[in-house]
Formats: sequence, structure tokens, C-alpha cells
Amino acid sequence: MLRNPRGSARRQAHALRLKEFSVRPILHMHLHYHPYKNQVSHEPSERDILSRLQFFHEFLDLLKNNSDLVNTLLSDEAHFQVSENVNKQNYCY
Repeated sequence: MLRNPRGSARRQAHALRLKEFSVRPILHMHLHYHPYKNQVSHEPSERDILSRLQFFHEFLDLLKNNSDLVNTLLSDEAHFQVSENVNKQNYCY
């Protein structure tokens, strides 16, 4: 791990002569390494940037004109029901 911290769990397991399902919990629980997935992205075009800026300015104007909207969009409330179900929409794990 120290020589190649970006190596895959499969390669680490092979190098240590252990099963992969034994290495993964060690990496996760003890060393605090978490698996990730590669994502394909592209460079934003000028049109994308202008569109984002336009949305930002429109949204900023909307927030300036409607102060209650800020409380609605950025609230940390959870809705409880009689059946004891919790709406975890705003809940962070």
C-alpha cells in the first residue's frame, strides 16, 4: 500500500497472497480507503459556460426577490408522518 496507494484491491490482494474479499474490508474499515468509479467528462464548451452563468444570474435574482425561497430551498427539515416514516431527502449520511 505504501509503494502504490492507488493500486487496485485486486492487485494488493494478489501481492499479499490474500483473497480479495479479505483485503477490501481492511482497506475500507482500517485504512479508510474507499472504492471509486472512473467518470468520463468533457471540457465544457463556451455555450455551456454561458448557459450556467445565465442560470446563476437568474437564480440569484430570484433569491433576491423572494427571501422565503431561500428558507424553503435550504432548509434542513425532515417530514414525519404518523406511521413513523421519515423523509430523508435532506438527510446527509
